[in-house]
Amino acid sequence: MSEALVQRWDGFLKNIRERFDQIMQESRDGCAQLLAESNYDPIPMGNAWGAMERRAKDLSTKVDETWRQQVEPKFEEAGAPRPLIAEQSRKGDAFRDWMELEIEKVRIEIYCKLARDVAELDKREKQGGYPCKQCGAPLAVPHTFRVLNVACAHCRTVNEYEPGTRTRYVEASCVHSLCQEAAWNEFVGMHQAEDAYKRARPHTIHHIQAWEAAQIAYHRKYLTTRLQYLPDQAAAFAKDLAGRMEHFYVYTIPNDGEWVKAGRPRAPL
Repeated sequence: MSEALVQRWDGFLKNIRERFDQIMQESRDGCAQLLAESNYDPIPMGNAWGAMERRAKDLSTKVDETWRQQVEPKFEEAGAPRPLIAEQSRKGDAFRDWMELEIEKVRIEIYCKLARDVAELDKREKQGGYPCKQCGAPLAVPHTFRVLNVACAHCRTVNEYEPGTRTRYVEASCVHSLCQEAAWNEFVGMHQAEDAYKRARPHTIHHIQAWEAAQIAYHRKYLTTRLQYLPDQAAAFAKDLAGRMEHFYVYTIPNDGEWVKAGRPRAPL
């Protein structure tokens, strides 16, 4: 009986996975089409993505509700051993965690594509490239959203480069995603460290410190990447890193018993 219930639960999760994958692919295709139709205006695409994201998150909610309201009671009625029930519950939790990360990954993918497509459009419209004002040699201009001083590789003259109007327009929509893309491994590590902290029974100061270290690694990589696109933010780096970590110390773990007992230690930034 328990084996049949496990198979039914696996089948349910498989069906949800297929529907989820379909929504994510529809999101990629639909957002790309909307961008082309709107001349790369991010607002219609953002509205469409919001609707698709809600559909995907509804599936995650359905997994949780189905387990609690239908599947777990069936296991209990069948007299399934507690370790088996706990294992199947963790299976659902792991699947929901995967969906959460996958939604974030697809959102990042969509907005990074917007940023790169717009940069390429601006480059093509400037058919002659970006010549040095002194010698006329082409400048190697990085992907940026702000005014930038670029030194000519030939004559060393410093040129002021200003991104195109379209690039400036999508800055607010895209910079966050570009930074998240670069810091994706650190983001996953932060997610895993938080999960390990929450699941540990009991947790220790080492769980807190591992989570703290993962947070610092993510925010440092994110803010370092941001300088590539917004170089004028260099002076704010240390302040922004401290501010992001302050949220962790003040709102996330301020009353954690193990952290308090250890004297509320903070790792150097």
